[in-house]
Order: sequence, then C-alpha cells, then structure tokens
Amino acid sequence: MMLAWAIFALLQAECVLGYEEKPFTCPDGTKISSIQVCDGKRQCYDYDDFGDYDDENYNVCVDPQQINFTLNLVTQRYESGTVDLVWLPDEAPFNDTQDNIGWHVTNGVHVTLAGYFLTVKSMKETVNAKLEVPSKKHRLTSLKPSTDYEVILRPFYAKNGETNEMYRIGRASTTKFLSPAAAPPRPTYVLFSFDGRRPREIGLTVGDSLIHNGGRTGHRVRW
Repeated sequence: MMLAWAIFALLQAECVLGYEEKPFTCPDGTKISSIQVCDGKRQCYDYDDFGDYDDENYNVCVDPQQINFTLNLVTQRYESGTVDLVWLPDEAPFNDTQDNIGWHVTNGVHVTLAGYFLTVKSMKETVNAKLEVPSKKHRLTSLKPSTDYEVILRPFYAKNGETNEMYRIGRASTTKFLSPAAAPPRPTYVLFSFDGRRPREIGLTVGDSLIHNGGRTGHRVRW
C-alpha cells in the first residue's frame, strides 16, 4: 500500500505540470492503451488483490458514480497549419452493468473540474499542454502539412475549494485527423553540371526541403 501511495504522489506531482499519455502495465504484465486508463471499465484483473495498481485505481481516477461523462471531441475549421478542437461533455447516467466498475467506493470527497490535459501526437513529435476551464475550444497551430495526428483530451479534477492542482483524472477522449496539404516549399538548392562529352546536355540536381508535404512527384523546370 505504501508503494501504491508513493506512485500516486508521484503521479500527482507530475500532473500538476502535465500528464503523459503512455501505455499502462497491469499487475500481470498486460499492457493496455492509455485511453483505457480511468475510462470506467476495468481492464486489469485483480488476481492477487492489487487493486491499487490497476487501471481504475480509485486513488487516481475520479469516481464514476460521482462524475460520469465522456468528452465529444471533434476537429473543425481546417486551415493552413491550424485546426480547431471543439468539445462538449456527453453526460450519461452511471450504469454499473455497462461500465463494470461497481467495485469503486464512494469516499465522500467532492471534486470539481479543474482543467484538461491535452496531448497531440504525430510520428515525429508529441506536444503536451494544460488547458483551463471553462475552455471548450482550442486551436492547434504550427501543424506539419499532410501529417497524421492523434489528439487526446483528458479532464482532471481538484477538491472543492482548493487550487486547480490535479486530485483525480477522468475519462479521456481522442480523435485523429490528417492535416491539410500546403503549397510545397522552394528547393533548398539547385546545382547545374556540364559534361564536355555531351555538350547539348545539362545535369540538374535539386535539393528538397526538410519540410515534407507528402511524397513529391517531380519538379517543373523552365529555361
């Protein structure tokens, strides 16, 4: 139990600054997606009474019997290098059979929504941010063109009457999108070469920019 509370304290300290979405390892070694952590549906099975270590740890997750909703996360208004995220809570009554979380206990602690942890992932980078309430919209900027992105938005909660420091985390919502293409950047360099044995031919070497915008199919040359 002491180890469990040490892990929880470390998680709290981390989440004041941000929350890292990463795979979760169950006591039996099974790995589950970070999206399944604190989603109200138990994925880890408590074979040896390791309840403090599973994906629905009530020392970390908000009690779904007290607060139970998902976030409808959508993308809007695609523009060059930007995408707008819009979300609204989809409140639903607690269903013990559906959510399979009846082992949760009510500890009498009342919490309020304090903010959101935002994670934006692509193949090359991951960006994290903390959004304040009552935000329901956020603009992503500096997106690479023609790139696949995954967005994860997770609410966190604080005790009533206290500062907006994380006390519990809630169910995450996710969406994926392909950022719009953009006009290709100019080549980084163009080199000419001549072969005295072929006076009527000119060699042309073009250096592509490191900013990718999908597969380049060719170049148009004028002279």
